[in-house]
Amino acid sequence: MDRLEAVETAKKLYKENLYMIKENERLRKMAQILSEENQVLFDQMKLRQLQQKQQAASGANPSGSQASARNGAER
Repeated sequence: MDRLEAVETAKKLYKENLYMIKENERLRKMAQILSEENQVLFDQMKLRQLQQKQQAASGANPSGSQASARNGAER
């Protein structure tokens, strides 16, 4: 009886391990997607900041660039 219980326990642990591996892969993919999205958003933010600094340095009205930046963020 002990051997049968050991086999059943091993099967159960194997299935749990497979589930954890699959869940880990799913979460890793999601983390990669979120990281890429975060990088795109960060690059957009840096570009907007650079554009605002350039407009401010050239004497342009920075309020117009802020409105366009807000419009771009709402998309």
